[in-house]
Amino acid sequence: MNKKQKEINNSIYIEDSTHSNILYTQEFVEELFHEGYKLGFLQGTTYANKIFKSKSTVDLNMEVEKLSVEIEGIANKLKNLNDIIINQNKLTNDNLNNLSSRVNDSSKTLMNKIDDLSHRVEGIDKRTIVLKKSLDYIKEDICDNIKSSIKDIKEDTKDLSIIRNNIGNMDEKSKWWKQFLLAPIISATLSGVLVAIIMLCIKSIK
Repeated sequence: MNKKQKEINNSIYIEDSTHSNILYTQEFVEELFHEGYKLGFLQGTTYANKIFKSKSTVDLNMEVEKLSVEIEGIANKLKNLNDIIINQNKLTNDNLNNLSSRVNDSSKTLMNKIDDLSHRVEGIDKRTIVLKKSLDYIKEDICDNIKSSIKDIKEDTKDLSIIRNNIGNMDEKSKWWKQFLLAPIISATLSGVLVAIIMLCIKSIK
């Protein structure tokens, strides 16, 4: 048995003459059965012809009994081999069923994770839309506040200009009033100085 196969599907382990487990295809095992039956029939026929030609009845019975024992041993080996094939096929089917179940479970788990991820992405999209609207509202409020502040500043500037003009007008008026008030004072001062000069002149003449 040197036709070792590395296939997994439709393969079995059998124990050869060296008592080592070797993997064979079911096709090879069926061919082995066929060749075994054919070889056994040919060898049995040839052996029987030789016995009938050269052996006595007693010897013939002994040889037949011996051959029967050998045939029974071969039959037992074939039965054991058949049991091994059945058990291996059952084990293979169980492994395939187990693998199929695990694949189905993994597929379900993967689909659940994909659905969960899809819901999360959908939630993120919704939150993004809400955030964008909030940012738009904030931007509008800021723009409105800036425009209102600029308008207030312009109005305040206008009021300051009016106040400045009023102050300028008051300065002009105060200059006129200052001149009006200072004129008599200056005149009186000059008159006093003249009187003093005259008095000094009179005293010096005397």
